[in-house]
Amino acid sequence: MIQTALKARAHQIDLMNFSATNSMIGTLAWHGMGLGKTLGALWAAQKHTDDLIASGLANNPKVAIFCPKSAVITWRQEINTNVKALIPKALIYPISSIHHFVKSCKYHDVRYIIIDESHAFKSPETDRISVLAKLFKTIGTHGNAFKNGRMMLLTGTPMPNGAHELYTSFAMCTAPDLVEASKRLQDPKRIKAWEYSYADRKKKNFRKYDRKTHSKVNEERSSPSGAANVDLLGKLLTRFTHYRRVTDCIDIPKAHEHHINLGLPDDDLLRDADIEKPEAYMAIVERLSAAKTPHMLSWINEFIRINPTTQLLVFTMHRRPLDALMAHFKGRARQITGKEKRTERDDNINHFKEGRYQILGMTYKCGSESLNLQNSYNSLYHGYPWTDSTLRQAMARTYRSGQLNETNHFFLTSGQNDSRVLNLVRSKQEATNAVEDMLIELEKQRINQAIQVQTQRQNLYSSLI
Repeated sequence: MIQTALKARAHQIDLMNFSATNSMIGTLAWHGMGLGKTLGALWAAQKHTDDLIASGLANNPKVAIFCPKSAVITWRQEINTNVKALIPKALIYPISSIHHFVKSCKYHDVRYIIIDESHAFKSPETDRISVLAKLFKTIGTHGNAFKNGRMMLLTGTPMPNGAHELYTSFAMCTAPDLVEASKRLQDPKRIKAWEYSYADRKKKNFRKYDRKTHSKVNEERSSPSGAANVDLLGKLLTRFTHYRRVTDCIDIPKAHEHHINLGLPDDDLLRDADIEKPEAYMAIVERLSAAKTPHMLSWINEFIRINPTTQLLVFTMHRRPLDALMAHFKGRARQITGKEKRTERDDNINHFKEGRYQILGMTYKCGSESLNLQNSYNSLYHGYPWTDSTLRQAMARTYRSGQLNETNHFFLTSGQNDSRVLNLVRSKQEATNAVEDMLIELEKQRINQAIQVQTQRQNLYSSLI
């Protein structure tokens, strides 16, 4: 029996039961941000390792936890505060340092693996997947070879761009063992078969240099995006996926989106920008971000004038707007950009939570995941990431379990480029919505079938009395 000062919520208990009884080696915990996936996974890991010890199968089973660098402190705090039985068992590594664990994992009896923000492993062709595959193979061929081991993947956004990105979750959770999971993660035939089965094809035109004609020619290429065969995909996912929406599990105040159009054409903004080589589109986006910065500072000035005691989160794509923020609001602002040392980063976050600073600025890359900043309920978005999942992750820093206030999300837009990027970001959510709706429908069917079976049993029992 798990001893904890906290009371597990229904969806956390259901996740633990699902992962324990699931016939697959792994479970994908696809839960909305802020539902307590961290604690649910830790409780499941504690229960599993305790059961192994009780059965005599392992004397010192370890739990390997891989998470974003920004979340290491959160995992340590949760273990030290709420799941103390895991203190001698937990091995916590940032995702960026998995290659270090590959060298030492053979000396540990790893029996439970937790991967936080598992959408970081969505692309099979990356070095990150290659390192993870090597880790699985090493654990699966040394010592007790992960005998009776389990894996749990945690994410609120497993398909940032389309259903093709669910393949890696499928490969990890449904393989019979870690060695086979290692192979499937990089199996080109399986990867292509998944893409063509469950993703649409998006066509794009490219300009390519033709060496024969010594000129540039148009070439059409296609890439996977969106979702296809959603009904079949949903049935496959329910075998290893535990899906829960925030609004179905907790009572949380509303989130309000406010779109603030500066009314400034792109050309006018670019006249004031100062970034070299603006020919590439990404450089143009960065120039626009820099040009919007003075307008962002003016908006924040007005916001804190009207709300002198209210805290504000500011998200940007680039560092330069945050540097300007720090210079403009000296003594009242701190930033998280990735260039800070860990101690400085932790201090900035903790001091903001304590109310010492009114403004905390963060890049999407460094601040949109794992942080609990519900002490604030106002966020400003200056520029947008390329996926809706990253934007929703950023919004979930305040709109999450435990939030007592209605949250406000201010989108600072201008010209055509901002609208284009934001529309692109929102369109990617349509595929995710389709898959989520299918999972909800299948869950309803499962519950109804269980009720029907129970009713039939009761009727049979009554007829026999």
